[in-house]
Amino acid sequence: INVSETVLLGQPADGPGMLVTNNTKHYRFFGSGNIAGTAQLRKDGTANLTIDGTSQLPMLINSGALFGGGAIGASTLASGATLSFSGSINGGLTAAGTASILPGGSLTGPLALQAGALTNAGTITSSTIALQSGSYLAEDDILRYEDRNDR
Repeated sequence: INVSETVLLGQPADGPGMLVTNNTKHYRFFGSGNIAGTAQLRKDGTANLTIDGTSQLPMLINSGALFGGGAIGASTLASGATLSFSGSINGGLTAAGTASILPGGSLTGPLALQAGALTNAGTITSSTIALQSGSYLAEDDILRYEDRNDR
């Protein structure tokens, strides 16, 4: 779906402003436009969604996978769902699923892992990092040294 202008969504009282339910087809948002507003973008279904454009909307990924290199708003990742992003996540990430910030990617805002996993090869700028029991956080750019003094 080529977004060439600004799509402005308001938040309806009874659900998400934009719902992507895809079990067989993979969808991709791209283009020079912007998806903006107060609504939430909710991803349901087992197939993939790719965002290579700009979305300011908060994201709820209930199932399947979200990929991309664009910009998205604050994101919540449900258990069993996957996020693999080389763009910008602005507003934080709450993850019970499996997330990867790829090289060139960034996360700005609070990070909360709720028995989820995050592998970071990008940049995290966060004032708070909360890890619940059973969570996994891996930093790909940390230098590790062998301790030969048994400390």
